[in-house]
Amino acid sequence: MHLQSIQNKIYKVRGQKVILDFDLATRKIQLLINDSKIEFPQPKKNNA
Repeated sequence: MHLQSIQNKIYKVRGQKVILDFDLATRKIQLLINDSKIEFPQPKKNNA
């Protein structure tokens, strides 16, 4: 993840810098998908 994209996720709330749970969860899901060893079956071609 690039520094700029991380900085874009930091918000200031009541004088405190925070990252919302939504942003953290979205990043975690992306990492899990990218690291996944699951191979999805290819759709069957219709020869009609």
